Amino acid sequence: MGLRAGVCLLLVVLLLRPTMRAWEREEVTGSVLVLVDSSRSMLVKDGEEGVARYEEARRTLDLSRKELDALAKKATVRAFTFDEDLSQVTLEDGKLLLPEAPDGQQTAIGWSLQSSLERLTGEKILAVVMLGDGAQRALPPRDLFPQTAVTVLKRQEIPLHTLCFGRSERESRTRDLAVEDFIAEQRVFVDTELMVSGRVRVEGFANEDVDVELAVENAAGVMEVVGRTTVRTAKVSESLPVVFSWTPTEEGEKKLSLRVPPREGELSVMNNSLEAFVNVVKGGIPVLYVEGAFRPEMSFLKRSLGNFVDIRLDVVRLDARMSSSRPDDFAARLAQGYAVIILGDVDSSCFLESELRALAELVARGAGLLTLGGFQAYGPGGYAQTPLAELSPVRMDRLQVSGVDDPISLDMHWDMPLRMMPSEAGEAEAVMSLDRDAKKSLEMWQKLPPLEGANRFALKPGAVVLAVGKGAPREVPLLAEQHFGRGKVMAFAADSTWRWWMHGHEESHRRFWRQVVLRLAQKDETLEGDVWITMPRRRFTQEQKVAFQVGAKLSTGERLFRDWSVTLESPDGTHRVMTLTRGSETMLGGADALAPGDYTIHAAVTHEGQKIGEARCRFTVFHYDLELDNAQANPDLMESLAVATGGRAVKPEELAELWKTLAQNVEKLTIRRETLRPVWDNVWVMLAMIGMLCAEWFLRKRSGMV
Repeated sequence: MGLRAGVCLLLVVLLLRPTMRAWEREEVTGSVLVLVDSSRSMLVKDGEEGVARYEEARRTLDLSRKELDALAKKATVRAFTFDEDLSQVTLEDGKLLLPEAPDGQQTAIGWSLQSSLERLTGEKILAVVMLGDGAQRALPPRDLFPQTAVTVLKRQEIPLHTLCFGRSERESRTRDLAVEDFIAEQRVFVDTELMVSGRVRVEGFANEDVDVELAVENAAGVMEVVGRTTVRTAKVSESLPVVFSWTPTEEGEKKLSLRVPPREGELSVMNNSLEAFVNVVKGGIPVLYVEGAFRPEMSFLKRSLGNFVDIRLDVVRLDARMSSSRPDDFAARLAQGYAVIILGDVDSSCFLESELRALAELVARGAGLLTLGGFQAYGPGGYAQTPLAELSPVRMDRLQVSGVDDPISLDMHWDMPLRMMPSEAGEAEAVMSLDRDAKKSLEMWQKLPPLEGANRFALKPGAVVLAVGKGAPREVPLLAEQHFGRGKVMAFAADSTWRWWMHGHEESHRRFWRQVVLRLAQKDETLEGDVWITMPRRRFTQEQKVAFQVGAKLSTGERLFRDWSVTLESPDGTHRVMTLTRGSETMLGGADALAPGDYTIHAAVTHEGQKIGEARCRFTVFHYDLELDNAQANPDLMESLAVATGGRAVKPEELAELWKTLAQNVEKLTIRRETLRPVWDNVWVMLAMIGMLCAEWFLRKRSGMV
């Protein structure tokens, strides 16, 4: 019974798992972390007597070798070089065995500080000493802000001491010319002046003339200089704006280059130019839009019509309240032969009699005229006694005249919401079609938000009503047209189609106004192809991902999302097929980081076995030297990081003294460790249990109880 009781007691002990806890004390030395910048910016020779920053850092370390060795005997010295990565450095007799030359492509100060602390997890860091030029030049995911990493040091009470090598921008001795920015519209019409602008950074060429050139690719593919200017600065380093103009004489895609001829002694010549691509298109449909005061309809109409490459929109303001708004060359503009003229809310007094006669003659010869609704349009604007009264499908009365500052006369305007819908005649016209399916087109019209009122129309007998407004006591005409000579005139009573755009129907807005212009210009189809490629930018660095969109639509407006063939042509002439994904209105494509050079995207699409069209688009990938394109040191950053942690910015000649100070302050750290020793988890407990069970069985066996 005693043996059985002992076994049960032992089982209870095992279930409770008793443990003995003891404390041990151990004395260890702390660690000093040394970080040396090994990025390519340390190759810049702006030290005394033209010594490179890296060489200056190595000399400084060698001169303090004795003191560093003494520190290493009292504390653990952990040394690393840092750029876009960390590499451990061996310390032998106080000498750091650094690489012969720095070759890092980035300077990731914040990431390096954080990563080095993670590598030394479990060690007591006494201090961090960083040697470098202090300029953070890092790309994701290495672009952690140095200030973020410093907060960790501050929280752990680890001082950071910094040594900065190199000169800041205000003290820089480097010489470099760089094109920092180049802006050019991606599309321009033939014989239309294109303004391009950019910025050129001049460093180390104070009080010297620096040439800047604009070069354009000719038909043979050779870059020809088409503009040249000179910039000059008295500062050590300054970024200066430059502006050029260029008028293309032939259509096609052209490459432009803004460049600065290399000069002797430049730090890098890889940043002396930037490229851009411009699509030069034929004139398209020239449209003149004449508007009075600024109003929302003007802004959104410009946005919609300006979206098409085959429509060239010129806007002129004629405000009766501001005589200065009238351009001096307005009469000459009318003589340029516009295919379509749009008159907004402009009082007739803004025009000369000769200008209105010239406008009427232009329509008679085949141009199109569109008049928009407004408080100074039609009769209220005084057009009843002008040459335009004969052209318009609207019958106007000379007694309807309303002055610019007169109150609104409600007998000439519908002051209520009007839902615009195609008339019976308009349903059969392409100008009123929002979709090739007639039923769907009517549904789309019904979904458009109503217009905010309109002009009251009295139409001439020969006028054809294309659209009506519903919401008044009766259906009222909103859009009417008639022929005049060889031209066509349309009168639109409203001026609030901008509400369609604001309520998410921008595609309907664009399509409607485009079809109005095409009808007035008597063009059945677009002048350009139905396939296009769009890129938000045409210039990429070798690390950036290239993104583009391809789109196509039929003459009915239907967009195509199938049967695409898109290839990317590399600078060496090789082609590769691109994978596309479907977007809301276009197909989306992209390419990972590419080698520097000019690339071409070719896109083609078919529909029901027939080729719809094709397009091509060029872009350039340029070499961007992150380390050397802007290689000034940043001693201010180094000092601010040190001060934030309770450390200090040390001059190179003070490094030996810093090692001495750290060695004097090294204290042995007593680490108190808790030790847990389980009583139950050992072989003796197991043997005791086996022994008691065996003894109990033996006694029962001997007594004949088994």
